[in-house]
Amino acid sequence: MNRFHAVSARPGRTSAVCDYFNPGAGYGAKATTATKCSNDEEVVEAICAQVEGHDLVFGRLMELSNVQGCGQDNDTTPWTR
Repeated sequence: MNRFHAVSARPGRTSAVCDYFNPGAGYGAKATTATKCSNDEEVVEAICAQVEGHDLVFGRLMELSNVQGCGQDNDTTPWTR
């Protein structure tokens, strides 16, 4: 069952992706707006700029993720203590 519908299939629904690398590829390819960012500060600024004009805004904070140890195999992450 395919629950994903292209933007044109559901008019009025808009989305924005604010991410590192190429946000227009992968999961951001179907977004109404894709913003490329270089750091977490730019991601937050982009989210703030896009939030009023979109139904859904997605941003990925990679610097915060790295500081928190997400994606690393160790026992020092906050949620495993």
